[in-house]
Amino acid sequence: MTFAMLGAVKAVDVVFYALLALAFAGGLFGGLKRAFKGFYIGVITVLAAMLLTSATIVPVRKLDVCQDLTSSLESSTSDWGQAFTTPIYIARDDNGAPVRNDKGEIEDFYVELGDGVRVSLKDAADAGLASKTKAKTALRLARRFVNEDNDGTSLARYAADALANLIIEVVTFVIYSVAIAVILVLLRVFVFKRMHDSDSLAIQLTDRILGALVAATVAMIVLLLALAIIRAALGTTAGSGKYFATAPGTGYLYMHNPMYQLLNKIFG
Repeated sequence: MTFAMLGAVKAVDVVFYALLALAFAGGLFGGLKRAFKGFYIGVITVLAAMLLTSATIVPVRKLDVCQDLTSSLESSTSDWGQAFTTPIYIARDDNGAPVRNDKGEIEDFYVELGDGVRVSLKDAADAGLASKTKAKTALRLARRFVNEDNDGTSLARYAADALANLIIEVVTFVIYSVAIAVILVLLRVFVFKRMHDSDSLAIQLTDRILGALVAATVAMIVLLLALAIIRAALGTTAGSGKYFATAPGTGYLYMHNPMYQLLNKIFG
């Protein structure tokens, strides 16, 4: 039984767990001082900054400076034409349901110009609401941003919100990254180094165990990320994808990878 299981082990299993073991051993010998250095501190900083950004981005967006950014971006689109600056609505059938094309996309949208006059985005160029290029862009943006729950807002506002959110998230992430990196460097210099060089056996033992756990955890995250990227590229049912999926040591992680699920949520 044991020999049969060993015979089924694939090269990917050996590489995966060998790298994990090397990271654990490096942390065990180097302690926290090594675990919070170079590549490791980079991974820890990025992950911590991502978590903090995700947890705090909603209240950050409500800050006055962020609201002013959105308003400024929206006002900069004032010369894009009425197809962008006028509230946009979904074209609906007699039953009130959105009219959809063969792809399941909402077929058309319209803007109201007053006195009950409605102009379809498809006719925006002919009606002088935008150039032909901008009219096509407006229709594409509408299909991307407008749904049954949020029509009645201008495309300029949708675009300003999207761009402002991107800028706010990037700036927030960078601020957190710098702050976390500085804190970790200070901890490494003034705390972890002293723990590593301490004369107390208990402190040294604690330092080595924690260092091994941190190093192994970071290595596991990186390896899971690598498996997630490989799965996204190769799939699971044929060729090389099936090779990874059926590996006895890493196949389960390949098929039930939290990093793959996270990437799928982010990038679809």
